[in-house]
Amino acid sequence: MNYRFLFIPLSVILFLLVFTSCRENDNLTMSRPVLIEAKQISQNEYLIKCAGYPKDGLEGIQKEESAKEAALLNAQMIAKEKFKSIDTVKLGEIRKNIFNGSEAEIYYVIVYPDIKKYLR
Repeated sequence: MNYRFLFIPLSVILFLLVFTSCRENDNLTMSRPVLIEAKQISQNEYLIKCAGYPKDGLEGIQKEESAKEAALLNAQMIAKEKFKSIDTVKLGEIRKNIFNGSEAEIYYVIVYPDIKKYLR
């Protein structure tokens, strides 16, 4: 059997699959701001203020909770990048969580003695 006739169509299909799977996903727009503010508010506290956006197609309480969860995850990921050798997820606490209809805003505070020493 001549495998050349199978190889060319299969390689074209594989190329198209790779090309379409690597294109930018329309639902994941990175142009929306996530980090609003990050600052030390006391010797032992560091504030990370983040935005979170709901998944597309949700309404009501699902939309609100989706945005709040996204804001919390954003704050935790930013905290992990900012600090070394402390567990920012365990030490972090939500001080304020606001939903304004299209996005959530979270005030995430990490509390640790002399926290400035642990900033990257």
